[in-house]
Amino acid sequence: MILYLDTSTLLKLYIKEEDSDAIEDLVQSADQTNTSLIAYAEGRAGLARAHRLGRLNERERVAATTEFESRWSALGLIPVSEELVTFAGRLTDAYPLRGYDAVHLASALTLQSDSMQRVVFSTSDGQLKSAARAEGLTVP
Repeated sequence: MILYLDTSTLLKLYIKEEDSDAIEDLVQSADQTNTSLIAYAEGRAGLARAHRLGRLNERERVAATTEFESRWSALGLIPVSEELVTFAGRLTDAYPLRGYDAVHLASALTLQSDSMQRVVFSTSDGQLKSAARAEGLTVP
């Protein structure tokens, strides 16, 4: 299985939440796990924000950031190009998506098209889930 994680589910690997175990199981069962290159900045920002809001103490923030960094290189990274960003922009005409959510959806759709295999798209965002399903991605 080819798995695509948006940042909302990628962060569940480092910040324990309700669905964290299910996301870890998805990653373990995947042949390949992918995300957009933008998820690096979004992920690091999410970890810093969790610390600022008190969801992670300093020790947990350092551990989560270290784990994030060590696992980053194992991900298949979808580069952000002008073509991909233009595709993402067109997706916002059809679906009520924020900009980076549209980039994640465009990245997963590009991955599915390029690989000619089914891509499982994991997100915690309801509107993004609906758009991904409408575009033919498998959403757990």
